[in-house]
Amino acid sequence: MSEANLSYWSVRTNKWTFNNSKIRAWVESKLEGKTLNACCGVCQLTHDEEIIRNDIVESVTLDKDRTINEVEYEKGETVKTNTDTNIPVADLLEVFPENSFQTIIYDPPFSENQREQSYKIGEIESSADRPVYETLHKLLKPGGTILFFGFTSSLMPADYGYSVNEVSLWNLFGGQYDWYGTELQHNPDSHARNSDLVTGMSETVDPNPVEEMIPNATGASGGNDGNSIEFDYYLFKEGTDISEKAHAVIENEISGKTLSLTNENPDFQQRKGLSASSTPIVTNSLDKTVDGDYHYAPQRISDEFREKEFATIFIDPSPEAFQNQLQYYGSSNVEASVLKYESHPLLIDRGRIIQLGRMATCMNGKLPYVREKVIVLSAIDQPLDYIISIDRKKEAPKLGEMTPRSIREKIKNGFHTRETTCSACNTPITDNQELCSNCGRKPGTELHSNSIKSPENPVWHVDCPSCGAYAGNYCMNTHSNEPRLVPHEKRLATVREEHGNAEQSDEETPSIREPPVPFIENDESESSQTLLTGF
Repeated sequence: MSEANLSYWSVRTNKWTFNNSKIRAWVESKLEGKTLNACCGVCQLTHDEEIIRNDIVESVTLDKDRTINEVEYEKGETVKTNTDTNIPVADLLEVFPENSFQTIIYDPPFSENQREQSYKIGEIESSADRPVYETLHKLLKPGGTILFFGFTSSLMPADYGYSVNEVSLWNLFGGQYDWYGTELQHNPDSHARNSDLVTGMSETVDPNPVEEMIPNATGASGGNDGNSIEFDYYLFKEGTDISEKAHAVIENEISGKTLSLTNENPDFQQRKGLSASSTPIVTNSLDKTVDGDYHYAPQRISDEFREKEFATIFIDPSPEAFQNQLQYYGSSNVEASVLKYESHPLLIDRGRIIQLGRMATCMNGKLPYVREKVIVLSAIDQPLDYIISIDRKKEAPKLGEMTPRSIREKIKNGFHTRETTCSACNTPITDNQELCSNCGRKPGTELHSNSIKSPENPVWHVDCPSCGAYAGNYCMNTHSNEPRLVPHEKRLATVREEHGNAEQSDEETPSIREPPVPFIENDESESSQTLLTGF
């Protein structure tokens, strides 16, 4: 692999990327010469030289109280984008000549829904018959730099002569897709490789290196119990099946007796030619239509495999698993979290959990794990990168940390102490109150009486106009900036407008998959679930 500059960050964000202090400081540290901010939004960047600001809109009406550019605004106020031009990016060559900019910042809406709902922008019409990347390439001076943000780290075709100077992974916590900030430099004399792999990087990084890289930024530095993270990055050419590449990488990481919990069976054992006596791999498919050794529901895994111990557990949850709610020992928990709680007691000390998905967050921070390795795989023509996260179990829990025996009691009682104020809506809560009188939240948990728990409900498949949450992600609480299970009313209104009343309709939504496994098997009752043992 080549010499690299990789970085790993933990941030909480909103729909304006550069409103986050760390991200803004990272970008500002890389600006050189005359700069184009092609999709600038409302946030102002600081640079010693000229910044040309372009955005498709001239102003934004705020959906909540916000602090922007260190100025406090109230909900309903209009904030100007303070742009020099307001045209589609593909049309910028009609205003600026070729080779105009030393640096170009390209931070477009990350998804169609974000563009249409969060930004109230429909189909963007352009008079230019060219792709955006061709426009950016022509506007950039030879040897210039493009700073690109999105759900993918790839932008320019392999034959355009760009090298990847840096990839920053911005971990957003929980079930939200992580962001990437990529620094691309034009090298006119470079040549495209003949192999599938365009770029390969590897580096041992310290999370949140604020003091070293962006000392002017605010926000926490460090993390991961003071441990570094091994960070590998692979960029493949157009047409590459990165799912196939990801499974090949995971094969090399698997060691010892392995449990595979996935909706797709990558058949590691057959691909590696392993016999049952060398590295046995047990597969528990979470989709009964997919072949596997077993098909146990997520809540049953630690019981069904309680006589076994594994050196490696591979988890590949479906996208729906980060939204599906399961009743789990008196509390409502996300299916992906249940899989991890159930995996924990089956893993030997210093065993590894390997997760394949779109975010680096793996094991719950309350559990005794450290992040050991993160592997990002990208293909130039794919809209989403894959992330392989590897967390290693600590040898023994420290005093006061959660142990296997105490996990279910913690889940049953909630991770938090008794609250005097609801963290979801800031409403006062008395000692004898079972639920928040305003939002229905049960104090100390994420359980809401009015939560929409149905995985078929299309609320999870539209962006939220109120908080900017993307399709497939929770809404965010206004006060705490934490995920909330109750969607904002505007998101529900969007669902009702586009899909009808989902709570009352018996019609199926064809585009949304059924849950992979029944939450409670047919031969179980909800009361019998509380009798499960195995931790």
